[in-house]
Amino acid sequence: IGKSGLILIGMSSPVKVALLGCGNIAKPYVEDLLRYPCVELVGAFDLDPSKADGLNALFGGKTYASLEELLSDSQVEIVLNLSIHHA
Repeated sequence: IGKSGLILIGMSSPVKVALLGCGNIAKPYVEDLLRYPCVELVGAFDLDPSKADGLNALFGGKTYASLEELLSDSQVEIVLNLSIHHA
């Protein structure tokens, strides 16, 4: 059982997560997320590329040039949408 109480069955490698939106909540959210060894950040996209660059500089991963590029990356297993509702 993981720290969150979830039962992690058959996980031989970390689940690969990409972020959509790198605003104010992204850094603390990723800090908490990466406390779990079963999670790997593969990259991020933001309408302001400098925000995605900054987040990836801290945590690793690639900066996607577009949402389409993020969604077409076969490595990405989960997209975490942290965008604001009017973005």
